[in-house]
Amino acid sequence: STNSSVATVSSGKVTAKSEGTTMIAAEAHNGKTATCIVTVNEPASEVIEATSVSFNKTSLTLEIGESETLTATILPNNAMDKTVTWTSSDQAVAMVANGKITAIGSGNATITATTSNGKTATCTVTVSDPYADFTFQPYSSMDGYALTNYNGTNPIVTVPSMYNGKPVVAISRLYTTEGFYSNTVIKQVTLPESVKFINSYAFAYCTALESVTIPNCLSIESNAFLRCTSLREISFPNCLSVENYAFKDCISLQEIIFPETCLEIGDWVLSGCNNLVSLTINDIS
Repeated sequence: STNSSVATVSSGKVTAKSEGTTMIAAEAHNGKTATCIVTVNEPASEVIEATSVSFNKTSLTLEIGESETLTATILPNNAMDKTVTWTSSDQAVAMVANGKITAIGSGNATITATTSNGKTATCTVTVSDPYADFTFQPYSSMDGYALTNYNGTNPIVTVPSMYNGKPVVAISRLYTTEGFYSNTVIKQVTLPESVKFINSYAFAYCTALESVTIPNCLSIESNAFLRCTSLREISFPNCLSVENYAFKDCISLQEIIFPETCLEIGDWVLSGCNNLVSLTINDIS
């Protein structure tokens, strides 16, 4: 070998030592020669491919507008290429970018991460619409919305505090929608602090309604709970005014407390509440 640091030779066996070029020569006893140019390269790196990919969660339940980020784990840890491609089976339900899932519309979608060599992991995403049972309309006197219809079948209802980025400020009965008017399903309703107005007839004739919590309203308008014949409990600790006939013919109502914040009580508010046994009211001048 002309360069034994690159390659050595013994009885015709060439052994590569380091990167470079050398010439191997053989000479017969009578002086005849033969040569071979040997080029030695660095060995190619071993390609370590991904054998699997998995998620930290295999199922998610989100509401429209919510988001959550999945973590993809690729094995082995020393895999050379850990890039993944993210896809959603239904982008109208859920979109994904770099593992961050954003809920778009109600329904189901499958989120898939695929490695460069085709290994996959999936996560099932169920998206629900928190407003599916409600109808809202802009409330003209405030920068917010009124709940104008309830279409659900759940007897226990919690009204959301926000819709479309604005507060829900009223429960209304309009000419085209009914609020909770004449609903015979609901038994218990909890309103958020954002609701300031219980408009006229909003809960009228809700004959199954037993309990209502109104944490922070300004007014309960006329006939708001007219003939809610099963109503036994109502809490409105920060109300400013209760208008005429607000609880007329609520025959199951046994106790009612008008808060100290209440500055005005209309006529015949408790007309027909024949089973009322306890009434608390502050001195209104």
